[in-house]
Amino acid sequence: MLSSTLWRAGLIATFLAGPACPWGREGHRLVARIAAQGLTAAARQQVAILLGVEPNRVSDAMADASTWPDEINKRETKTGEWHYIDIELIDSRNDFAKRCPTGDCITVKLNEMTANLRSGQATAWSVADQLRFVIHFVGDMHQPLHASDNSDHGGNCVTTNSSLNVKNLHALWDYGILERTPIHESSMAKTLGQMQNPAWLTGTFDDWAWESHILGIGAVYGPLLGQIPISTAGMVDQCPVFNADITPEYMQLADPLIHAQLAKAGARLAKVLNDAFSN
Repeated sequence: MLSSTLWRAGLIATFLAGPACPWGREGHRLVARIAAQGLTAAARQQVAILLGVEPNRVSDAMADASTWPDEINKRETKTGEWHYIDIELIDSRNDFAKRCPTGDCITVKLNEMTANLRSGQATAWSVADQLRFVIHFVGDMHQPLHASDNSDHGGNCVTTNSSLNVKNLHALWDYGILERTPIHESSMAKTLGQMQNPAWLTGTFDDWAWESHILGIGAVYGPLLGQIPISTAGMVDQCPVFNADITPEYMQLADPLIHAQLAKAGARLAKVLNDAFSN
């Protein structure tokens, strides 16, 4: 079972990485607007062309594009599994391949689609649609429950007593905590965009997913130890239901971590697009 020491270690690791569902609609739009602030002229021009807008409209266009992968029919398009990677709490850093055996997970799809953005390669999806997926998936990756699983479908099996209008732990982290107070999108994106740390821009997609996984251990599941048993079975098809008592202190701790994850996702998305469109 995870100890309180491991919980604290997870939180410390998060803060050392920088100042610190899918995200809900607001979370994704914030990530896109933060990223738009950091685009190079070349990247801004290419994004504008692909999204069919003038360069001065890129921020709005990216914000709109950021929610599209959640709005299409995931069952028909078979894209639902692309939004996450279920790294179990008991897993090690070497278990990525085991958790994505068919390549239908967020880290693999990001590697494939960013390569296609660089080369201009369309697949079953146009280059513009792959750009929309990349904008969305970089955001998704920074929601801890898109890289953390306790044999509970990323927290979807954990009901909560929260007074917020959310049905489970996953939804609480997707949008419940972030959207419990009014959000002024443009001003909040500007504020979060000022939270910069050069260390954020290093690493691979696997590294970023693992970082989110550690945050999942420390900030999402850690405070709930004693209410939720830690699974040692690995991924399961069933959905064992547990209830979690979500306290005001839990949400207050989550607030700055969520803001840091959004800022980090925006900065990293800008880097991904700047690198892809450097030519």
